[in-house]
Amino acid sequence: MPSPDWLYHRLTVTGPVDDLARFNEAAAGPGVVPWRRDYDALVEHLVILLIRPDRLGRSSLAIHDARLLAGKMRDIFWRDDQLALEHYYRQTRRCPFDLHRLVPVPDSILTLGSDAAASMRWMWEHWGTTWSLRRVCDRTAHFRVDPATTRIFEFWSADWTPWRAVATIATAWPHLTIVLRPYY
Repeated sequence: MPSPDWLYHRLTVTGPVDDLARFNEAAAGPGVVPWRRDYDALVEHLVILLIRPDRLGRSSLAIHDARLLAGKMRDIFWRDDQLALEHYYRQTRRCPFDLHRLVPVPDSILTLGSDAAASMRWMWEHWGTTWSLRRVCDRTAHFRVDPATTRIFEFWSADWTPWRAVATIATAWPHLTIVLRPYY
């Protein structure tokens, strides 16, 4: 969906101290998916959208102006992508529950870009949502739990609960109990 509904979730992970420590290490990452974008194709797509006639047949922008604006938009996308990739390749661990670290998007899908139908299909089939999680926080300290045996994460997901990723994660970590609760 171009404009998804964002759903709030709480994920509780409990288990033996050593298993939970290994899980915490594996789950923490930069919180970004290192998509590869075709910037030339992006410009052409934007130009087409910008010069498309309205219902009365009038074009909103001249082709020259549309190319200038699309080029500026491409530059903004490129800078944002570079910042995200910088975090990814520096292996920052600012996101305590990074789906891409736990259920990674394969390189063959990353090269298609985030907007490709095959990419969205892969994310839906393997994560249960078509966008990366947003505003992921470790809220363990806000609850009366032993942080050595319990971690509580809160996040937003697009349009649906990432239940498919959580099912895969639960299978990979059989000694942990993983409970996901959406708040509608």
